[in-house]
Amino acid sequence: MATALSVLEETTPILAGSNVHRNALAAWLAFQHALEERRDLGAAALAPLFADIRLFYRRYWHVPSAEFSAATPS
Repeated sequence: MATALSVLEETTPILAGSNVHRNALAAWLAFQHALEERRDLGAAALAPLFADIRLFYRRYWHVPSAEFSAATPS
């Protein structure tokens, strides 16, 4: 979790400054926020959110105007 958070924290400013679509950045930030809030629960607790983000980026690759909606991790 610490490594994942570190990568997210280092990458977020790069994405924010690179003209990434707002929905793509929102997905990235949602994942970062969820990791920060649930760092003690482990990766399994974030699996539904990670799956949503993975599917969003796959859709976004083909349809850049795709909207992001996240499942609420438990």
